[in-house]
Amino acid sequence: MEQLRDAHGAARLSIHVRDAIANTLAGLGLGHVPRILPAYQHELVRLYKKGTPVGDLIEIVLTPGGENETKLKEKVADAGIVSKIRELVSE
Repeated sequence: MEQLRDAHGAARLSIHVRDAIANTLAGLGLGHVPRILPAYQHELVRLYKKGTPVGDLIEIVLTPGGENETKLKEKVADAGIVSKIRELVSE
């Protein structure tokens, strides 16, 4: 958070500064975890590019619901298949 605060040019992480940072990130096509940016400068935040495979996975995990549950199960199943293929190829 300290780096985000400094990049924004603020001295403190008030709610308005955190909201402005979140809006700037969204405008750049970036998401963040946690979804509500922390007020403490030493807290860690994960940034990700929306619309990428990793970004889509993070969005699926963070948004519960029927359709996302199905997508998550498919992703896990696909990962298991890839893992098995890797094992076979390495033998």
